[in-house]
Amino acid sequence: MEYKEDIFAEINPQREKASHQSDNNYQEMALKEQAIYDAKRLETEKQLTSQLMELGLLGKLLGSGESAKMSIVVLVIIFFSTAIIVVLAQNDIKEPSTMQLITLLMNIIAGALGYVFGQRSKQS
Repeated sequence: MEYKEDIFAEINPQREKASHQSDNNYQEMALKEQAIYDAKRLETEKQLTSQLMELGLLGKLLGSGESAKMSIVVLVIIFFSTAIIVVLAQNDIKEPSTMQLITLLMNIIAGALGYVFGQRSKQS
């Protein structure tokens, strides 16, 4: 019986040492992975910040690329629709100049809508 206890006494410290080493290796790998993740995240944040700085105020509001085009079209439609409402509220519809102005504004809105739907059909 004493012989078995001596064997276990020798094995247990070795197990503890191996277990401690594997824990250290795991912690080192976890720290390395965290450092890589942090570096990638910082690089992404840096790129995003530089893109936002390049866009300026209008770029921040409207976006860039295709989203900017669509944002501008939507703003045009909203602006000219509001202009039609204001013209109708302040002027007499029977006047020819009022009707010409409304027709002009509606043509601009129709062109903007044609651009939006034309772009969508090209993409499909």
